[in-house]
Amino acid sequence: MSVPASYLLKAVGFKKGLMFWLFFIMAGGCITSLFPAAMGRTYEVFLLGLFTLEQASAVLQTAC
Repeated sequence: MSVPASYLLKAVGFKKGLMFWLFFIMAGGCITSLFPAAMGRTYEVFLLGLFTLEQASAVLQTAC
């Protein structure tokens, strides 16, 4: 994931890329803990939230 993330950050820009992926971490946290996964108790939605969190974390680790 680090090689595509570096290309993406180079194309978009460092500051815009950080803000974009921080938004995705926030969205993944909301999906995982607050909204559908906690209330609907569906495994697929919980996995979607975890996947979103982990992909955004990987890109941010590449940026820093």
